[in-house]
Amino acid sequence: MTQPKLRKQPARADGPPAATLTPPPPPPWIVEARRHLDLREIKGPRHAPAILRMLEALNAPFRDDETAWCGTFAGWCIAATLPGDTLPPDPWASINWLKFGTGLVTPAYGCVGVFWRGAPSSWQGHVGFLVGQDRGGYHVLGGNQSDAVTVARIARSRLRPGGLRWPATFVFPPSPLPMQAPSGTLSVNEA
Repeated sequence: MTQPKLRKQPARADGPPAATLTPPPPPPWIVEARRHLDLREIKGPRHAPAILRMLEALNAPFRDDETAWCGTFAGWCIAATLPGDTLPPDPWASINWLKFGTGLVTPAYGCVGVFWRGAPSSWQGHVGFLVGQDRGGYHVLGGNQSDAVTVARIARSRLRPGGLRWPATFVFPPSPLPMQAPSGTLSVNEA
């Protein structure tokens, strides 16, 4: 990841030029994930071809977009942009992302977030990429959120222990997770 560059602004009439920080570019898997914003499931016997390609590329044991595909989407974005990184075993299962990369103590822009669903001890859950936060929740860019690729708010309390992950092959330091205004209600079921 490149460090922010100091850039001089044009001279101002009331004094010397001001220096500003140019934020680093987003991690490549976030660029890939954003390309798919609004990709949606197709209800019924037909299925979204893009989701089917992701399932096939990751050798998922199912070939439909009705089965939870959040882990498949995360795996696709990482594999497409960091081919040297190792995906967790069976990446279509969200809980397996607890075995991915390196654990983080604090959230970072673009890190993988692994959440529980139903109950903290449940095997069911959700995985996505953290792109923002507010006092009550994380803003998660992910697949299978209301049956589409969206940014959803998920309660901080649903983050699994060890659930902040960073790709092992991507250079540190990650950027801090920005604070944002809450938008919408907190999601309780991402399917």
